[in-house]
Amino acid sequence: MKPEDRKRLEQHISMITDQQYTRGGNGAHWDGCAEVHWDCKIAELEAENAILTAELAELNNKAVFIQFENEDELPADISSDIYSAMFNCSHVDVVRLFPYIKENGQKYYLVMLREDE
Repeated sequence: MKPEDRKRLEQHISMITDQQYTRGGNGAHWDGCAEVHWDCKIAELEAENAILTAELAELNNKAVFIQFENEDELPADISSDIYSAMFNCSHVDVVRLFPYIKENGQKYYLVMLREDE
């Protein structure tokens, strides 16, 4: 065999051998093979991503988001004590806005209770 043919054959064998370890091409898999088989690592990451996506969807279904209501839209029957406690949480953005959360169609306004000093 000519030296250049032998070198080309060795390169080809090396490439095939590297692919077997890199891609799991020979079907040999073991615990932790994702560290050397990139296709196994991709499958592992896709499975982890699916789990995290499902967990995120579940958390989003349970999430409560703070919303703001214009002062003019507050219920008319709020007592002055409750309004004062709500006022401490409000802020002005052109109009005075009061924070609330909504759960099962019910609004819950946020209040700030000050501790006596």
